[in-house]
Amino acid sequence: MAEIAGGYSCLGFTKKDAYNYIDRLKRAKVVDGDMNTTIVYLEGKAAADPMSMAQYNLTEENETIGSYKWMLENLLEVMCGNMSSVVMTDGDESMIAAVREVLPRATHRLCAWHLQKNVTSNTNEQMFCDVFAKWLYADMEVEDFEGEWAQVAEQCGLHNKYWALQLYEKRKMWANAYLHRKFCAGFRMTSRLWEYRNNELVAQFRSMYGVPVMTTCLDPMEQFAALVYTNVIFTQVKKDIDSISVVNFVSKRRVSTTMVYMVEEYGFLGQNVVALYDPKRMRLICRCRFWEKEGFPCKHMFFIMKHEHVKRIPERLILRQWKKDVKTVNEYTEKMALADEWGFLLRHGALHAASQLMLFVGSKNDDLYKKCMSGIRQIYCDLQARSGSDTMDRSSNAACDV
Repeated sequence: MAEIAGGYSCLGFTKKDAYNYIDRLKRAKVVDGDMNTTIVYLEGKAAADPMSMAQYNLTEENETIGSYKWMLENLLEVMCGNMSSVVMTDGDESMIAAVREVLPRATHRLCAWHLQKNVTSNTNEQMFCDVFAKWLYADMEVEDFEGEWAQVAEQCGLHNKYWALQLYEKRKMWANAYLHRKFCAGFRMTSRLWEYRNNELVAQFRSMYGVPVMTTCLDPMEQFAALVYTNVIFTQVKKDIDSISVVNFVSKRRVSTTMVYMVEEYGFLGQNVVALYDPKRMRLICRCRFWEKEGFPCKHMFFIMKHEHVKRIPERLILRQWKKDVKTVNEYTEKMALADEWGFLLRHGALHAASQLMLFVGSKNDDLYKKCMSGIRQIYCDLQARSGSDTMDRSSNAACDV
């Protein structure tokens, strides 16, 4: 349902997900991960608050804005008030209204898979299905999209079709023309959130222990990027470092402490791109807005860094969620003194994150699995002994005896 990495989070769910989520509130135990910890916290909160319990029990039959608001507000509380940067849902009207009220600053994107399924169920006009897929994914300007919609709507007779009118009203939540400059970290479908979750461990492992090959002409810059970024992001960053070969210098002038660069790309004569560089504050801004959309420097920025003999990407241009060490637990050390359920949630989340690479390696073959399991049992028994607990159940004692 939610993906959280560094300061960035993406929340994705459908109406069915919401019901399943609320149902799990009644059954979950803290046995497998931070989501279950969240569920237990919410379960305890509902049990302690009669008003929450009343809403909690009614939500399963209640498809109102209030029921979704209750779920989102409590999830937000568990997330320590950190609002999701991106929210992804199906097209349910009540859910859309609830997100608008509870998470007003989040980018709300409708699931592409659900949208395409809705389109194909309402029309068998292949031309419209094809162009709709383009609208979902292609980087195009708003005026181009609006022009194409008007033309296609006329050709396919959509002006009097309710489903098409509803689709158009929600265009700012699905058309990439409106969303391509908003940072969504590649999320387009709710169903893919779990795929991201499964692939995350492999990518993190390779980023921490793999050694990427250096291939560009800017060795210091590339080596710095390889040390900082995850392997997946580093691969994309390398492409932009390589792409400085298509960037041409046009002009440069100083305004106070800022250098104003004018550059152009090979093959696009006269289509100048303006970029600003302040060497004192190590501030670099490009008007192409690539960084705002993708979260790492564009080819124009790398060209200016080369021109200014900069050997490291400025810190302010490195998003925390793209860094190799985003999953480390050092960030929790200052928060460990927090008491009660918040302290428990943070400590549990930190331990869960720290154990993921061990579990990944330990699952690769039977010998590693046995060694990992043995180590887990030993650590568990040591922790039980140090905690001074005299309430271990039979299964706990049995685990320590193995």
